[in-house]
Amino acid sequence: NDGCDPESSSNVLIENCIFKTGDDAIAIKAGRDQDARQIGRESRNIVIRNCIFNSECNGLCIGSEMSAGVENVYMDNIRIGSVKNAIYFKSNRDRGGYIRNIYVNNIEIEHTQGAILRF
Repeated sequence: NDGCDPESSSNVLIENCIFKTGDDAIAIKAGRDQDARQIGRESRNIVIRNCIFNSECNGLCIGSEMSAGVENVYMDNIRIGSVKNAIYFKSNRDRGGYIRNIYVNNIEIEHTQGAILRF
């Protein structure tokens, strides 16, 4: 179970949160496949700051349901405890979508089983 799933959302602030989850701490999504492309409601203008992530999977995950696109995500002052991957951009060839303007500042990572940044 993800901690927080902003789905096709705009102007979101996630602040001063502690996530301890069995899945991704935060998974930003924007619809799945053709339905999402027809509706065209991307996720954008998302600020994540002053948070702590501990999860069985990933710290921040963008996708895999992101067919309408994700843009303008800002992460600042994040402490990542133990995760598989710190930041994971996840999609597949058939799903489509785009990821633009991801900003990361002042991130402390204690332990990852996989990668700091995974595509």
